[in-house]
Amino acid sequence: MDRVLWGRELSLTATSRVRFCHDAKSLDPVVVKSMPATVAIAGRDHDNATITRELWANTQLIQAGGHPHLVLMRTAWQAKDTVHIMFDYCNQGDLYSYMQQMPKQRMSEALAIQVLRQVVHGLMFMAARGIAHRDISLENILVHNGVCKVADFGLSVPGDQMTTGCVGRPYYAAPEVMAGKTYDPLLADVWSLGVMLFIMITGSPIGERATIDDPRFSIIPQVGVRGILLAWGMGDLVSRATEDLLNRMLAWVPADRLTLEDVVRHPALSST
Repeated sequence: MDRVLWGRELSLTATSRVRFCHDAKSLDPVVVKSMPATVAIAGRDHDNATITRELWANTQLIQAGGHPHLVLMRTAWQAKDTVHIMFDYCNQGDLYSYMQQMPKQRMSEALAIQVLRQVVHGLMFMAARGIAHRDISLENILVHNGVCKVADFGLSVPGDQMTTGCVGRPYYAAPEVMAGKTYDPLLADVWSLGVMLFIMITGSPIGERATIDDPRFSIIPQVGVRGILLAWGMGDLVSRATEDLLNRMLAWVPADRLTLEDVVRHPALSST
């Protein structure tokens, strides 16, 4: 008997297929990601993302009791030459799609801070279990009944070790990641969170990639986030507290950047 009642296709890539389904036993709505066993076990999905990493992170997080701001797998199995992973279904899609339904495709500062707080708590739970995400983006935050949940752990690595690899979406990748350096993955996650917060409030990414060749990213160390906001005519969208938070999350030098714990204690989060 099938474990799921197969439903419509949600996405299709060269190596994986994601479908909306129902759990055959409980009839709960679920999402199932399927891929060839050769890719899942020995190969790579996209950008070095592996099912091995996905399963490793999920196993650690499930054993720790899970968290309301993480999307964790229900089960995984292999049928013939295909590996399937079942996840809870999030009924409002990803955060990018969620934002597109809003006026001007952006959030109020208050709502963006509320979302950030939820995501940071999910990432702190991961970090406490020794896991860094490395692919934070609007597309990897899912929304269920208004609650935001971090998803997709295929690029995750041990959070207590320096790592390498230019991974994730270029819009969100930290300067040290783009430069091909060895980096602290937890601090790289904080940069990605800063970019995500900026996009939520303004509706636009800062630039294409965090390199000195990108004029918008490269001026942040000189003029800060406010310089960009003023140039865009958006200076009134961000309070001084949130501006300070963004500047410190987007510190070009990793050692100057806030940690996840610093972010959650920042006045921009603690005062709202």
